[in-house]
Order: sequence, then C-alpha cells, then structure tokens
Amino acid sequence: MGMKRLLLVLFLMTAFRSFAQLATEGQTNLNMLGTGNYTARTFDDRYRGVKGTVMIVPEFVVGRIYMTDGKMIEYPKMNFDALQNDLIVMRGSNEYVIQKNKVKQFSLWTGIDSLHFNRVSTEHSTYYFYQQLVSGDFQLLKKDTKILKEANQPNPAAVAGRKQDEFVDKATYYIRAHDKLPVEVQSRKSLMKVFPVKYDRELDTYIQEHNLDIKNEQHLIMLLTYLNEIASKH
Repeated sequence: MGMKRLLLVLFLMTAFRSFAQLATEGQTNLNMLGTGNYTARTFDDRYRGVKGTVMIVPEFVVGRIYMTDGKMIEYPKMNFDALQNDLIVMRGSNEYVIQKNKVKQFSLWTGIDSLHFNRVSTEHSTYYFYQQLVSGDFQLLKKDTKILKEANQPNPAAVAGRKQDEFVDKATYYIRAHDKLPVEVQSRKSLMKVFPVKYDRELDTYIQEHNLDIKNEQHLIMLLTYLNEIASKH
C-alpha cells in the first residue's frame, strides 16, 4: 500500500472513531440531563423563507450546561434560540429544548470566544437567559432577542427597503446589583440611579474622561468593570 493511500486510510479511521465517539457522547450527555428535563422541539412553516435565523450563532456549537442539581454536562451541539429565549441541544437531526428551571447557566463556544448565559428571574418570577458580559457584585447582562422585520419593499427591483421578511438582532442591556432584579439601561440618568450614591462622583468623572456612550456595549463593559474595581476597594 502506497504511503499516500495508507495516510488516507488512517485519517478516515481516526475521523470515523471521533465521529462515533462524539455521537455516543451526545446520547450519553442527553441521558444525563434526565428524563423530563427536555422536550422535543416541533417545527412549523411560519418562518419558511425568512432571511436570517432565530439562533444566536449560525451553526450548532460545542457548549457546557450547568444544571441546578450541580451537574456539569458538555454537549457537542448546542445553540440558543434568541426568539423564544430557549437553550437548544441537537442529537442526530432532532432538536430538544432544555427546561429553564433545570439550568443554572450555560456556555457556547463560537470558535473565537465563549458566550456565557445565566438564568435570571424577573419581577414576574419568570426565568430568562441573559448573556453575562461583566461578573461581580454589579453585573452587566445582555438580553439577546430576535425581531421579525416584515418586508416593506413592494418592488423587488428597487434598491431601498427590505425585500423579504428578515430576523434582525436586538440587544437590551441590564444592570444587576448584588443578585437583585435586573434593571434595564435606558439612559445615563437611569443608569446612575442603579449605582450606589457614594460612587456617583467617581463614575461621572470616569464617564466624562473616557467619553462613554451607554448605548455602546464596549463602553458599558468598561464602566461596569470600573465600578466593580472601585467597589472592591471600599
């Protein structure tokens, strides 16, 4: 057997073993979630032909699920439905929704970075998954949603307007202080109301010196990181 052919055979054998192992692990890890902790996802044709996706990342990726009972489960194919605010896992061609009350937090590996989500209770005692951008006593949370924008262009040949229905991203930011209910960031004034009064002067100076825009995600990350730094010194 020639060297090239031998290398090809070895490569295919390794790939087959890896695929079989991943499939077995997927089944095992799905079983670890426990019966009744997930439900099969059903589909309809409401969004057929709509541009974009309801998922936060285009493809299913490797991730980790931290359950409320203390288990940590690694899963090869996970994603987050930002339209329904659901954690989804895939086994074979089937998708399963993991019940929110069983999940404490989860992470998705995008290939470049990890996205971390925490389950947070709202004022109506409803659970939602928020992406955690800054941890600490003062957390910066991001609620990722998808908005269905309908086509508004009657003439497909025209340049302006939306030619077909499309899912677009929408991000809403929240501050969560000491595990209290999250408060939406709407304006600089509303933002300052969330922070302890004793930090007003330092934060206001920091905002002005760095010319921060609270509608900018990176600027909010800078501000909350700084808040946690000065809070740790008091």
